[in-house]
Amino acid sequence: MIPETLLLQHGARLVHVDSGDMIFQQEEHARNFYQIRHGQIRITTINESGKEFIQGMFGSGESFGEPALFADIQYPASATALIPTDLIVMAKDLFLAFLANHPEYYLVMLHRLSLRLHYKATIAQAISTEQAETRILTLIDYLKQKEGKRKGETFQVILTRQQIADLIGLRVETVIRAIGSLKHKKEIQVRHGRILR
Repeated sequence: MIPETLLLQHGARLVHVDSGDMIFQQEEHARNFYQIRHGQIRITTINESGKEFIQGMFGSGESFGEPALFADIQYPASATALIPTDLIVMAKDLFLAFLANHPEYYLVMLHRLSLRLHYKATIAQAISTEQAETRILTLIDYLKQKEGKRKGETFQVILTRQQIADLIGLRVETVIRAIGSLKHKKEIQVRHGRILR
């Protein structure tokens, strides 16, 4: 995370969005850098038949939309607030000038983008398998690692069954059945509707 005080000193502004508000739309040209101060953002694409796919979810302290910003292209997906969210927004030209004056943050951005590429590769590999249970465990293990949890530490999944289904390309009914099977095999636990691993 880039310290918000630094961003604000260099021309960023605070923007509040309500749950359901769209931050940018698929095919809109990238014009801003976005970092989440508090809240949660969902990135989705819609295919030709109108089906929505979740590409990623970002929370407090994370940034989103940078690949299109750096590549100077249109967004391949839309960003929507899942809950009331406060954003730090900086115009592209100001952000690039900021990075030029603070080159140490290029490594921060490179690290973030590399982690996202790793996530995409991990999920793509999991989706290539037909087994719903494998897909679910791969996603949970990735999220557990992202949160810094070690093997043996308990991790609680904050995603809904529908969000899990959307992230790994399954129907929600399939996810529900697979979670039941994983619970029966003692691969996961379910307490108060939350998945633990």
